[in-house]
Amino acid sequence: MADDTAQQDTTTTDEAQPDAPATGEDALGDAGKQALDRMKAERAQAVKEAKDLRKELESVRLSSLSDAEKAVELARTETRAETLRNVGGRLVDAEVRAAAAGRVSADQVEALLEGLDRSRFITDDGDVDRDALALWVARFAPAPASGPQRPFGDVGQGARTTSPASTGDMFAAAIEGSFTR
Repeated sequence: MADDTAQQDTTTTDEAQPDAPATGEDALGDAGKQALDRMKAERAQAVKEAKDLRKELESVRLSSLSDAEKAVELARTETRAETLRNVGGRLVDAEVRAAAAGRVSADQVEALLEGLDRSRFITDDGDVDRDALALWVARFAPAPASGPQRPFGDVGQGARTTSPASTGDMFAAAIEGSFTR
């Protein structure tokens, strides 16, 4: 009798399972999506708090330094900021060129870069804010239409549909071909 109930339990659980499992956010349902949104918000808040705590720790550390150590730390900070501006500016240039590739000519890209304030696209960590940069490039250079930009034509390569020796005389075709070269 215990075997019969175990058999019935497995059949009901087998019937309750769907044929193909859902993947991604679709499998979560509304409650799962809300929980996921809460988790993302909590993570963003935790990252913000961690940055604030790092800044506070750094200020406490700086306040405990001597005057000479403070001068050295100030020089390091200024050197780091200048290096990030230089390297970050080059990264921004490269990102602009990559984002505008196929949209505008190289001369137009250089014209865009002439008046660009590169510091707008560099984060505090020295990284390039690619999302902001992509939006900026899209304002000046709209995305190309999907599909091929130009029609593809016959470039004279590939198999020929007609034979050059249409008369059937291979000797005459060979002689004729040697004079046309």
